[in-house]
Amino acid sequence: MDLYRYGLRFSEQRELVKDCIYDLYVDLWNKRADLELVANVNRYLLVAIKRRLINQYQRSKKLTFQDSFPETELLISFSREKEMVDQQALNEKKEKVLKALNALTERQLKAIRLKYYDNYTTSEIAGKLAIDITSAYNLISKAMKRFKKGLTYILSLILLFS
Repeated sequence: MDLYRYGLRFSEQRELVKDCIYDLYVDLWNKRADLELVANVNRYLLVAIKRRLINQYQRSKKLTFQDSFPETELLISFSREKEMVDQQALNEKKEKVLKALNALTERQLKAIRLKYYDNYTTSEIAGKLAIDITSAYNLISKAMKRFKKGLTYILSLILLFS
């Protein structure tokens, strides 16, 4: 609903705004494999709908823009406070992941780093750590289980004491 109201700021043609929103979601669906992660999905959608409406205006010259809204104004939900809360939540998630990673042994941590950060294959990891490939599979598997268990434990503590 916010996307629709925001679109109405740039065009009084309700059906055009609805069509642009529909086309935006269809394009997102069709290009979902190529899209990168964005920090603020709502802002991304607002900018995308605004650009679509501007493009429609340039094509048809029939859109009427409402000058009563400044260019920099966004919905109230994008206040500085919300950005601070989002950043704090992101920092808390990073902290939880670091705590779970710190619960791993040095060897498990090295195997995880090689596998997921350096993009080594399991056979390359086995060679790097001077172990056979079965041991490398087991090491990575145990490390991931321990990591997930650590995250689950941290989250359950947070839920328990909040």
